[in-house]
Amino acid sequence: MSGRFLRYEPCPSCRAQGRDRSGDNLAVYADGSAHCFAHCGYHVHPKRVWVERKDDHADANKAVLPRDFTREVPAAAWKWLLQYGLSYSYWKPFTGYSPAEERLILTVGEPVRFSIGRYCGSDVGERSDTGKWIRRPPRKWFFYGDGHGYVEVLGDTSTKEPVVLVEDLISAHKVAQVAPAICLFGTNIHEKALQAVKALKRPTTLWLDGDQYTLLPPKLNRLQTFLTHPVRFVNTEKDPKAYSLEEIKEILCTSSTPQGKI
Repeated sequence: MSGRFLRYEPCPSCRAQGRDRSGDNLAVYADGSAHCFAHCGYHVHPKRVWVERKDDHADANKAVLPRDFTREVPAAAWKWLLQYGLSYSYWKPFTGYSPAEERLILTVGEPVRFSIGRYCGSDVGERSDTGKWIRRPPRKWFFYGDGHGYVEVLGDTSTKEPVVLVEDLISAHKVAQVAPAICLFGTNIHEKALQAVKALKRPTTLWLDGDQYTLLPPKLNRLQTFLTHPVRFVNTEKDPKAYSLEEIKEILCTSSTPQGKI
């Protein structure tokens, strides 16, 4: 699937099994290929159609998506995601859901290299009278696959805008509407991210929220050691995803001033 994504269509394999009620499990690409992201194994390649043998790719698919992955996302999960300002049509190609785990799934890469699930259920765990955990709630975020084994640069890299490194995936998608963005999935600048930044050969901005301010000096020094272009920083009270696009533009413009440069 090396072509550009075009649209979603019903998956014939899922439909034959009584699934894909929303009719959008099959992603169709400009090169004529297609892939079912509901984990049924159905593929279409130019001039060839086949269903992959389960033993060929089942393990790989399980590694990057939950077993019960579906494109049918509950309204409550959509409500949580849409609060950050990007539209339903924007997010649709990247989202799914795990009913068993009650997680909103965000995919990374095309085809999917890994995914990350955000718990949207109501389980808050259980504590004793003394406040100790008897049963902890499900973790808020969960990776399916190697989150640091692949780096996706979001946004338009044909511009000369600096590339922005952010902590979380939703923030990366939000900032990418303004400038190229890379999600670190945390605060560490791992090797794959560093390689991606070096390959872009452009100024770099590191954006961390307020509670990470003390971590800035060593991270900026690490970036500047390996990069030949200017490195700047942004430190805000909230995550990038919490700001409007106009506010993000203004914040990034401020980071270009001399005091935002080491």
